Formats: sequence, C-alpha cells, structure tokens
Amino acid sequence: MKKVLILIAIAVAILAKPQVTYADTPVYSVQRLAGNDRIATSISASNQGWHSADTVILDESSDYADAIAATPLAVKLDAPILLTAGTSLDSRVISELQRLKAQKIILLGGEGCLTSAIESKLDELQLPYERIGGGDRYETSTLIALRMQSDSVIVANGDNFPDALASASFAGIQQIPIILMTNTLPDSVANYFKTQKPAHVIVVGGEAVVPSNVLSDNGISIETRLGGVDRYDTSAKIYDYAKSSYTSPDIFIASGEDFPDAMVGTVLASKNKSPLLLTDPQSMPIPINSILVTRGDPSSGSVVYILGGTSIVSAAVSKSIETIGMPSEAVSSDSVLAGKTIVIDPGHGTPDTGAIGPTGSLEKDNNLAIALMLENDLKSDGVNVLMTRSSDNSPASADFSTMSDLEYRSDLANNAKADIFVSIHNDSFDNPAVSGTSTYYSQDNPQADKSQQLADNVQAELINHLGTSDRGVKEAPFYVIKHTNMPAILVEAAFISNPDEEIKLASDDFRQTIATAIESGITDYFNSTASAE
Repeated sequence: MKKVLILIAIAVAILAKPQVTYADTPVYSVQRLAGNDRIATSISASNQGWHSADTVILDESSDYADAIAATPLAVKLDAPILLTAGTSLDSRVISELQRLKAQKIILLGGEGCLTSAIESKLDELQLPYERIGGGDRYETSTLIALRMQSDSVIVANGDNFPDALASASFAGIQQIPIILMTNTLPDSVANYFKTQKPAHVIVVGGEAVVPSNVLSDNGISIETRLGGVDRYDTSAKIYDYAKSSYTSPDIFIASGEDFPDAMVGTVLASKNKSPLLLTDPQSMPIPINSILVTRGDPSSGSVVYILGGTSIVSAAVSKSIETIGMPSEAVSSDSVLAGKTIVIDPGHGTPDTGAIGPTGSLEKDNNLAIALMLENDLKSDGVNVLMTRSSDNSPASADFSTMSDLEYRSDLANNAKADIFVSIHNDSFDNPAVSGTSTYYSQDNPQADKSQQLADNVQAELINHLGTSDRGVKEAPFYVIKHTNMPAILVEAAFISNPDEEIKLASDDFRQTIATAIESGITDYFNSTASAE
C-alpha cells in the first residue's frame, strides 16, 4: 500500500508540473571540471568556485573519506578542498594557494595521510596550519563533526564512497555533519553519539552497509534511512529527500565508480546549492536520467558540471545529457533514432539466473551480453539508452523478490518517460527439440497497438537476420510490457533449452546479430510511425 501511495504521489506531481515545450536547443549545457590528474581537477574546481579563500583544506589525493566527511565544515568555512600527494606539497597546489591568497591551511587526517614534510613546506611558505586527524577515518569524521553545530547527523559507510559522496552536497548545504562507520560501530563513533546525542539520525545506504541492529545496540535510533537497490538509486533517493535544499538550477554529476575527481566537487556543489548525482561512467542510470528529465527547464539556463575527464565520465554520458528534451531533428545525427530515449531491459540477473541450458549456460548472461551490444549500436545512432541493469545483478537485488524486480524495471522506464521499452530474454521448454524466435507485446499496455507494431517490426528483422524458426508475434500479459506506459516488447531470441541454439546464444557473433536485428526492427518502427504522422 505504501508503494502504491508513493507512485500515486509521483504521478500527481508529474501531472501537476507545468508542461514545457522544448526548443531546438539543449535543456542543459554541459561543462567539465577536469584536469590531467586528480590534483589538477581539484584545482579546476577551486578555480570555478573561488576568487580567493582565507582557509583552504588539504587532503591526500587517494584518500576520499576525509574529504567527503569534511564537506560540511568546508562549506561553513567557505574553503575549497585541494588534493596533494601525501609526502609532498604539489607545486601546482602551492600556486593555487598563492592565487587564493590563503591565510590558513587545514590538513585532513593524520601523518599517515599527509606527512610532516607538508607541514615543513607550509612553514617555509609562512602559512599557518592545523591538523584534523584521528587514528582512522572514522575518528577523523567525528573530530570534524565536533566543529559543526547541528542536532542532526548523517551516517554512512566509510569503507566505500558512493553513499557518503551522494549525501555530501545536501550535508554541506544543511550543515549536517557526516559520520563514517563500518558494518560495526567504531569506538570513536560510539563515543561521539554518547556525548553529542544528536536528535535526528539520517542513515544513507541499506542494511548491508549500515546495519540497524548495530546502531540500535548502541542506543542510536534511526529517524530516516535513504537506501536504494544500488548506488545510483540511493543517489536518486537522496535527491528526492533533499530537493527543497537545491535552489540552483545547476547540477553536478560524478562517477559512481571512481572517487577522487568527485570528492573535490562536493564543496563546490554545496556552495552552489546544487545536487551532486552519481552516474555510471559509461551510461546514465535510469533513476538519475529521470531526475534530469523532470528537472529540465530550458528557460533556467541550467549547467551540468561533470567532475572529471572522459576517462572518468564518458563522452556518451555527456552527450545523453546534452540531448535531453530535444526533438530528434535537433540532434546531430542522420538516424531516425537520434534523440530517442530507449530502455533496454536485460532479463533476470543475480540472484535470478533465468533459464539454464543443457550445458549449464545461464540466460541472464546471454541477455546482458546482447543488451550491451544493442546499447552500443543504439548509442551510435544518437539514442539516449537507459539500461535496467548493466552488470550481473537484479535491479532489486538489495531486497529481492520476483515482484520487486519486475516493478522496479517498469517503474524506472515509466519515470524516464522513454519512447520505447525492449526486454531481452531466451526462451526455454521441457522438450529440447523446440527452437525458434518470438516477440511478445501486451494487449494491456496503454499503447498496445504501437507495441504490436514494434513487435512486428522487430520480429521480422530477427527472422531475416538469424534464420531461426519464426514462432511469430504473440500477445501475453508479461509484467514489464504490461505495466510500462510506452510501446513495449519482450524478445525471446532463441531457446537456451535447445542444444544447438544454446551454443549459438553463447557466441558473440550470434549475440551481435541479435542486437543488430533488434536495432533494425526499432529503426523500421520509428520510420513507419514517422511516415504515418
């Protein structure tokens, strides 16, 4: 019932939102804050946000935890965070300190992070400094928190960065300290809660990373938990929770896989009162894309700042942002697919293997391999491709059930307002002699006629390319094609239960042929709908 009410609220909000007619120009302009390395990127962020700064915070270039925990304090002090090697003060950083006319330096972490050699160099430069450093990152986070005045606290796992990183901009804006822990409670953190007794505890991440029982056993009550099925969903949930704090139209985007470039942008995002969202380095996750779509307003002059170069966040992600909200004719591509948003759904994923072939091959692996090839082909056509999964996992694996898995896939596609939805599967039957290819649509889909047309186009190309037995276009109320709002199909490429087709499905050449056929069928569909209009 709670989920239903949430979905109704989302639907009402979307319907209530003024409809925007997009011009033939991008909704967002994209700017990268990047350098040749992570130190240069930190300097780029500093240049973007500060003409001068009385206080500057220094952090060791490979230690993300201290910098993330320091974000609220840095915002309070209006201090950029610069990175440097742990054993020496980088000459580029010295130049930036001089440009900023810094009067005081804060060193993050103990001498295991920033050695005494850096203190000596600061003495030589006649720059006063202090050090905030505990015995480990967890104690350091509590020492930083003691510099803040708040009856709230954010708790995140300090052994991995995404959850803490995703919450840092909100923490900085609202001046809420970030406390780091493991899946146990370090003594320094337990002592902090005993002495400070914060009234409001916000946990970021699921039970696996911040267990409720560990906190409750220490007398700590969780007021709010913000945790999704993966780091990108968690990032989106933090945004939804905190969006009233984000008064700027601008957005910061950081890699959810690589931290150094991202961590120096947290203070700048907070200073700008902008959200910092996480992305897969190669493709925009559906929950994040949904935020960009619904937030987009071409009249606002929104800038999306990408933290890091193309090796950190790919050019494909940048292009997908630049084409949000643009009609296909405004996108630089000759393909009829250019500017379309297409959701590709590789069926199943750990813990759900899908069907299993005679030799033990797994349907989930074949589905993902085909989907990744299709994703690559469609992106070359200028398509904004959204994957329900890009690795071996169910989108709902954090709290897996068959229904939650299916709901999550269809909900993501609906929230993304995709043009079409394509689910990829292998067929299976008790009789190993059964073979062939089929494509399904659902009569219960709100665009059933267009779904059937899409199925017809894709099935024709699959048979033409694969030469498999044509089992035809079929109607069935499969959840993901029934509950999506856009034209939706489910492809059964071949029978994994058939020994010959199992071998073919494991072949990259056959997988690519399937992807090429689906792409051709999708192109035929959009060509036919365009001519009909």
